[in-house]
This record gives sequence, structure tokens and C-alpha cells, in this order.
Amino acid sequence: MTAPIITRLAGLPGSISRSLRKSAAYRPDRPWYGLNENTGMLKCVAMITMIIDHTAAVFFPRQYWLRIIGRVSFPLFCWCLVVGADYTRNIGRYALRLLALAVISQPPFMLALNHRWWDFNIFVTLLLGLIGIAGIQRGRFELPALALIASCFYRMDYGFRGVACILVMYALRKNPMLFAVGFTMFCAAWGMGAPYNAPYYFVARYWGMASMSVGTALGSPVRMQSLAIIALPLILIPDRRLLKLPGGGKWLYLVYPAHLLILYAIKSLA
Repeated sequence: MTAPIITRLAGLPGSISRSLRKSAAYRPDRPWYGLNENTGMLKCVAMITMIIDHTAAVFFPRQYWLRIIGRVSFPLFCWCLVVGADYTRNIGRYALRLLALAVISQPPFMLALNHRWWDFNIFVTLLLGLIGIAGIQRGRFELPALALIASCFYRMDYGFRGVACILVMYALRKNPMLFAVGFTMFCAAWGMGAPYNAPYYFVARYWGMASMSVGTALGSPVRMQSLAIIALPLILIPDRRLLKLPGGGKWLYLVYPAHLLILYAIKSLA
């Protein structure tokens, strides 16, 4: 199935064709659906935009243009997780890494961003998304259902919609056009209701049947989280190259707790 896709893409004219042939040659033995698999580059962009977002949240809360830049980070983390789930040799070990990062990151997350111990950080959201993907891969469809239910009953960064975003991306990853349409619709719905880490009763209120009616949809303001759509062009770039980072780039996620500790230290000294 993959070979005809690459063949059709390689038939495009000029520099586009050469670029696609070159990028496809990096992983010829792996399925490729024409989206951006250069996760090293995407993780770097996600980390930079995340630091900008958190710095604004701590020191410049009214500088909304900085918060808008930060909307890029979470969709890129989700997409890197989706690609990683397809490529990893041991998804259980991948899940354990996310769990360890969640534990390490919780104290800095609470200190820097004024969260409480029951407000979980982004790695818990990513871990639930990975558990959902593992269930889909193995035909255990109760696992994605349980992951979504857990995200409804516990407060975490991006909450129910964050886990749903990961599962939507995984489901649509084989068709770039469908992925673009589906993610656009998801972002439009994402910004219509409650805060993105709201617990289950807000999810039921804003993502229930009534909230999706035409009248409510037309009357809802566009919230900032809908601007996650600006990450879409980066995901749609057809690139199979790997930005080679020391240690395979696994250490890059340690930037998350490290930058939160730095922000907390600066805030405490100010």
C-alpha cells in the first residue's frame, strides 16, 4: 500500500519530487503516509513554543500573542507520540518512560504554574493517549475507552480533549487530506467550551449532544485553544528525515521539568 503512495508522490514535478524521493529514502522499510515524521525537528519546535507559552503564563499573562505561539506545542507533542507509537520496538518501555517523566515533572509543574497535587502534568495526558493507541494496535478497544474515561474524571493538562486529540491523530494518520480536515474540525470544536483541563462534568456539558447543535456552535466564541490549528502545516510537511540529536533525543523531554524549575526559581527571586 505504501509503495504506490510514494510512487505517486515521487511523480510530482520539480523540486517537490526530488525532496519527496530524498526524504522517502530514509525509511524505505517502514510504512509512510505522506506526513511529517521528522520528530526530532518537531520536538525542538514544540519545546521552544512551550517555553514561550509557560514564560508568558508566569510573567506576562496579558501578552496573548505569546500564549498563541504556545498553542503550537501540544499538537506537535501529540503527533510525535503518534509517530513514536508506530516506530517503537517496545511500547511498554515507552509508556514507562512517560510515567517516569510524569512523576519527575509533577513538583515543578505545581510550583511554576500554581497547580495542585491533583492537577496532573502533560505527561499523564500523553501516557493515557499512548495506552489508547496500544489498545487500538492490539484490538483491545476497551483501553482507549478507559483512557478517555480516566481523563474525564481526573484533572490533567489538556484533559479529555488532549487524549481525544491523540486518538484522533492516530486514527487519521494514514490519509493526509482526511487528517487535515479532521484536525481542523477538532480544533474548531476544541475552542467552543470549557477550559481544556476541565473535569468530567464540564466535558459532559460542553461536549454533549446539546453543545454540538448548530445554534450553540454559531453562538460560541472562538477560544484560544482553537488556534492549535496553526500547528497543522508543520505536521503536513511530507518529511521522513530525522534530526539527529544526542542520545536519540530522549533526553529532550527533560527540558519540560527543567524549564519549569528555572521559571519557578526566577519567580521566587523576583
